[in-house]
Formats: sequence, C-alpha cells, structure tokens
Amino acid sequence: MPGQDSAKEPKDSWDKLDIVAKLVTAIAVSVGIGYYAIWSENKRQAQAEENRASQAKDAAQNQRIQRGIEMLTSREAVVADMRAKMFGDLIQHYLKGGDQASKVVLLEVMALNFQDLFQLRPLFEDLDARLRERSGRRQIDAHSFLLENSTEHKHVN
Repeated sequence: MPGQDSAKEPKDSWDKLDIVAKLVTAIAVSVGIGYYAIWSENKRQAQAEENRASQAKDAAQNQRIQRGIEMLTSREAVVADMRAKMFGDLIQHYLKGGDQASKVVLLEVMALNFQDLFQLRPLFEDLDARLRERSGRRQIDAHSFLLENSTEHKHVN
C-alpha cells in the first residue's frame, strides 16, 4: 500500500523542525494570550482602584462642603436671632420714652444696623417734629439737637 510506505518514511530534519516550530508557536501563542489576559486584568483592577479612590475623595470633599454649608447656615441663624433680639430691645427702649437725645442715639443705632430691614424715616421725622415743638419752633434738626444737648455723645467728622 502506497499510503503506509509514506507514513514509515524516515523524517528528515525539515519535518522535525516543522513539528518543533508548531509546538513552539502553540506555546508562544498560549503564553502571549495568558500574558495579555493578566495585563488586561491588572489594568482593569488599577482603573477600578483609581475610581474608588476618586469616589472616596469626592465623598470626603462633599462632606466638607456639607459641613461648611451647615456651619454657615447655623451662623446666619445665630446672626438673625441676635439682630432680631437687638432690634426688639432697641425699639422697646425707644418706645419707653426718655429724653430726646437718647431717642436720637437709638434711632442712629437702628439706622446703622437695620437700614435694610425697614424704613426709619417716619421715626426720624416724628422725633424731629417733637424736637421742633419742644425747642420753641426754632429750626433745629435731630442731629443738631444731639450735638448741642448731649455730653455723652460726641460726633467726629
């Protein structure tokens, strides 16, 4: 049989080299695929770790921002409460009565601290009218009265 004779023919060096080359190629491809798989997995893990670190950093920054907002909010609430109490005290002292000079000082304090909350003009006009009546209808405004009649309050230009 002709097919059996060719199977038993001695292998020359080229045939042996072909077998070794196929074996080396199969091993090299397997090693290359394994190396690529390991490299890809390491890269994916490094990216995942980077993402976790970035998320942790963002979370910490968000916490700091939230604490800052809470602190500013509480500070604003304290300032608002303090201003409300101060305004209540000042308006009570003004309405209690007392001498005209102290009323002028109270109005000035309220004007400096609460000008954005309400209009003080009516209170100043009322006080000015009372001072004019009291001073015998001579032309005097509240500020001039304060400078003339108060020893405690000194106005510096």
